[in-house]
Amino acid sequence: MDAPTITLGKHPTTLVKPRAIAAYAVQSQPSVGLLLAAWAKYAPEGDDEDRELHPKLLNAMQDTDCTATRCAALAVCWPSEKAWPSRKRPRPWKVRQPIDEYGAEVFDNLIGGGISPGDVITESWSALWWTLASVTSHNDVKAARDFSEAPSGG
Repeated sequence: MDAPTITLGKHPTTLVKPRAIAAYAVQSQPSVGLLLAAWAKYAPEGDDEDRELHPKLLNAMQDTDCTATRCAALAVCWPSEKAWPSRKRPRPWKVRQPIDEYGAEVFDNLIGGGISPGDVITESWSALWWTLASVTSHNDVKAARDFSEAPSGG
């Protein structure tokens, strides 16, 4: 999966992979688990944009904890060399801080900085999927474990 490019504010930004611990923090949120379970069970088939979503899926997608977690994903995937879309960049996430509380601060930061709630909600989906795709898989661990340098010497 290629890194998504989103437009939040004036300029397009290509997201970067988050730190592994941040990706795990996002993945472990109960609201994300409920969203993924609802998606697996109720996802519409096809690409019809006019489809009606199942109420349980819609409820999981609109959950405020899930929205806050998506905003946290947005912040942890934002490239450090790229300007943040509002005046003040949020402080970095700390491991002991609940990721949804951090995401709520990010949401408030963006809205307070003049970014529309609709834009934040829309663009944060790409950050969530990118963060979840960044979580180390069993195959990644196995490949790293099986890797060895060529023998040196003779």
